[in-house]
Amino acid sequence: MTNTIRRQALIALERHLSAPEITLLIGPRQVGKTTLMRALLRQLESSGEPTVFFNLDVEEDARWFGSQRQLLDRLEFLLGKPARKVYVAIDEIQRKADAGRFMKGLYDMNLPYKFILSGSGSLELKEQIAESMMGRKRAFFIAPVSFAEFVNHRTDYAYSDRLPGFGQMEPQRLMGLLTEYLNYGGYPRVITSQGQDEKRQVIREIYTSYVERDISGLLRLSRPNAFRQMLAVLASQSGQLLNLSTLASQIGLSTPTLKNYLYFAEQTFSIALVQPYFRNLQKEITKSPTPYFVDLGLRNLVLNRWGTLTEPIDLGLAFQALVFQMLRARFADAPVRYWRTVERAEVDFVVEHESLGGICPVEVKFASLRKPAITRSLRSFLDKYQPREAWVVNLSLSQVTQIGATTVRFVPLYALL
Repeated sequence: MTNTIRRQALIALERHLSAPEITLLIGPRQVGKTTLMRALLRQLESSGEPTVFFNLDVEEDARWFGSQRQLLDRLEFLLGKPARKVYVAIDEIQRKADAGRFMKGLYDMNLPYKFILSGSGSLELKEQIAESMMGRKRAFFIAPVSFAEFVNHRTDYAYSDRLPGFGQMEPQRLMGLLTEYLNYGGYPRVITSQGQDEKRQVIREIYTSYVERDISGLLRLSRPNAFRQMLAVLASQSGQLLNLSTLASQIGLSTPTLKNYLYFAEQTFSIALVQPYFRNLQKEITKSPTPYFVDLGLRNLVLNRWGTLTEPIDLGLAFQALVFQMLRARFADAPVRYWRTVERAEVDFVVEHESLGGICPVEVKFASLRKPAITRSLRSFLDKYQPREAWVVNLSLSQVTQIGATTVRFVPLYALL
């Protein structure tokens, strides 16, 4: 089996190479941004296109970024005066102070350079570049390896053109791969490492690097241990309502400081905070977010359960987080929310998208359902909002039923691959 993991994001990145805007790869540490960037450059070079690569983690490269003039002089030295477009890739762009203004100035010079940038999820990258370069860049979020990409890799791409069919025809094998993914997550180096001990070492290195570099160093947090403790509590409450004042008291932080820490965690792509869907201020939850980790392996490590999830309740919670990731990827231009009422009726997720005819409630069942069954909570949502569609994501059942004006689809896991 090859160690190369084929990433779906590469297709979208290739298409954007012809666009004049800067191509910006953002995402957590070590999810494969540099690998994708180098893959783009290899393809360009194989077509005879001129390319240059800089890595700002390397002093020899970083020294050319003292000023825009200095960088342009370096490019002219390497390439002469280019008669056609040159592709300039800059890795770890967040290492450049005031990177947004720096790149905005270069872009506005209308030079024959197509810039491809990548960097980890720091506030400098998210805020300075995103805000300074409005209309001059397109950002591509690079997530950890998805479950579909993982299944393709583990089956050596034998079913890449019919992956849902593989899941339907070989349910036991799919369940084995699902259990592995729910335990170890989607960091590429974890997936390609051999053996439990090596995988554990890699995921610990990723976590330590994140806390010490993105959090303690880059964001200059005064209490990194409190940040670690916050992550541990979030891991234990994945998919549950957060009471911010209770959580702050539990960790020993003020509520404003806790909110800052949550903001840092979300902006550096370790967690996602799902907000409530509501229309009735008196009867529906309107404020408390629910947390999900961007990578399941990282969540399990923080929870001290890495590689040891075997019980259905533990796997079920991880499966719910996986479905959240799948929904967020499938409906990238629409927010994914949850629904709760003060009477404790609840729906795991609510997606609002035109392809679904508006809002669509999504329930998650870590079970191989044999026949369609609608929970009281889901019926409550259907009665209240009468959506065109509702989904019940489960392990195996594929069936459609009608409840009033709503088409309820029982969506098996393999259909989401």
